[in-house]
Amino acid sequence: MVVHRVIGQAANCIERSLGMKFSMENLKDNSFDENEDNSSGYSAGAAEEIRTRQMKRSRIVDIPPSSQFTPEQGLTLVNHLVDSWNLNRAIWERHSELVNVEETPNSASHAYKVVFYPVCKAKRYIQITASVDFNLIVNHLDGEIPVKVEFRLEGQRYRHEPGQFRFREKWLIDIIEHKKKLIRQVSL
Repeated sequence: MVVHRVIGQAANCIERSLGMKFSMENLKDNSFDENEDNSSGYSAGAAEEIRTRQMKRSRIVDIPPSSQFTPEQGLTLVNHLVDSWNLNRAIWERHSELVNVEETPNSASHAYKVVFYPVCKAKRYIQITASVDFNLIVNHLDGEIPVKVEFRLEGQRYRHEPGQFRFREKWLIDIIEHKKKLIRQVSL
């Protein structure tokens, strides 16, 4: 019983740090008490509250089909995706905008930019920012295919897709810290 709890807690810790889900079904042993419906040691109300918090944390964003997509809808979609990242609202402010639209016979690519900057009491003329570039690809050949969404962090080549990884606030902090370090090194 205790072993199962420890394994469950370790798996939860790993899930939180990696943003991945593990199946605990293969770790369950039939010798445990079958009448116990909550193996985590929490009361039923506390377990339900934890599940509700986890559902809020992993919000699912509906991606429209290509035939119903508009650029305004794309900006709303990008904002909903960023809202699902669970960033600390007290630390970050953001600005999002449509940057570019490229039309081809088979598809259209809508580029959006979301600029994050840390909240500070004194407004400065020069603000250090971190940006995330979104690329929404609309398929003109088959309107039932959902819009393909990719995003790339500033200074990185790897393109992420929503739901592939849990977005880390540390990624934005690293970009800001790197820029601060560069500004200190460069003397004007």
